[in-house]
Formats: sequence, C-alpha cells, structure tokens
Amino acid sequence: MAKTKAAEGSVKIGANLVLELKGMSMSKSANTIDMSNLADEWKAIAAGQKSWSANIEAFGDADDTTGQGALAEGAEVVLNYYPYGETSGDKYFSGNAVVTSVESSNAIDGMVEASFAVEGNGAVTENTVV
Repeated sequence: MAKTKAAEGSVKIGANLVLELKGMSMSKSANTIDMSNLADEWKAIAAGQKSWSANIEAFGDADDTTGQGALAEGAEVVLNYYPYGETSGDKYFSGNAVVTSVESSNAIDGMVEASFAVEGNGAVTENTVV
C-alpha cells in the first residue's frame, strides 16, 4: 500500500481552498440499537444512524475570506476533504456540514492559529478525483 505525505492533503469549502492548513481529520461512526432481551446471554445489536464530523487546523489567515472566512459558527457549508491529495485517481470525501465551533489562539512565541469543527448534515460520499 502506498504511503501519502500529509502535506498532499487539502480541504475545500465548495470549490475554495482553505489556506494555511496545518492539519485535518474526519471521523465517521454509526450508532447501535440494542436488540437484546432478558434471556440473551450475549448482547444483540443492529446498526443505527450514521454520522460524520471533521476538524480543521490552520494558521489564521484573515485574508482567506472564501476558505477560513466561510467557516463561521453556524454556517452551512459543502466540505470537500482530500486526505490523499488532488491528483487524478485520489479518493476524497464530500458532504454538507454545519460549522459547530471556531477557535483561535495566539501565543507570544507562535503564530495565530485557527481551529474549526464541523458536523455532517446528511451523508458523506467517497469520490475519486478525475
């Protein structure tokens, strides 16, 4: 299996690149439904609803109005997450999301940093870059 450098990854809000990206992550999960009855020795479950979320870490860029600027708390966005890069054949994920938190931090010995969390609003799809 080929390894991919993290530096090849990117995040877009719609078609707009989020600038000064430091890191990103995506999580997908499914709830479970307990179907056990009192006589069952072992728990029985069924798959329930699925959900997804993502976190974006960046150096703060006040001039990035269409990337970082679009990630305002409560905003509804189309998130395109490219963990492997944007070369033809690379896999990426896309879905509608709501921005649930925006954080910024400053330190005397560092840069302004920004952190954004989004929660999926419906399905996330796996696609291939053409």
